[in-house]
Amino acid sequence: MRDVTYTSPGNQVRNAYCGRGELVLQPGAVLPQFWVACGAPSWGNVVRKEFSWPGPLIYLPPFGIDLLFGLIFGKQYLFDFPFCPNCPPEVFSLKKTRVDDDFAVFVGAPKRVLEALPLIPANLVEEMSLNWIQRNLKWFLD
Repeated sequence: MRDVTYTSPGNQVRNAYCGRGELVLQPGAVLPQFWVACGAPSWGNVVRKEFSWPGPLIYLPPFGIDLLFGLIFGKQYLFDFPFCPNCPPEVFSLKKTRVDDDFAVFVGAPKRVLEALPLIPANLVEEMSLNWIQRNLKWFLD
C-alpha cells in the first residue's frame, strides 16, 4: 500500500478551494489555520486523518484475493487538518465524498473555513465533473 500525503503545514493557503459549499483539496494543499469542526483558530495544532482506496474491502472468493488487491493497488491518503485546542479531535465533522490522486472533496466544513478559501478554479470544476474512468482515459479521449 502506498501513502499519499495530501496536506502540509504552512501559513499561505494553497491548493485548497471552496466550491458549492464543499472543501476541495489538491495534493500539497495548505489549509487556513481554522479547525474544520468549529472554525476556531488552530494555533498550529493538527490532527491526522487517513482515508484509503479501495475503501472497505469487499470479500471476494477465494479468501484473500481482496487483501492481495488492497496490498498491490491500495493507497492511503494522509491529511493533516488544523484543529483548535479547545475541541477534541474526535469531533471531526468533515465527510469525505471523493478522494483520489487528483483531488479530495469534503462536505461539512464550517462557513468560516470556506470563506477563507478562494473559489474553485474553472478547470478543476470541469475535472470534478468527470468520473474516474473519464479522468484516467482523458489522454486517450482528447
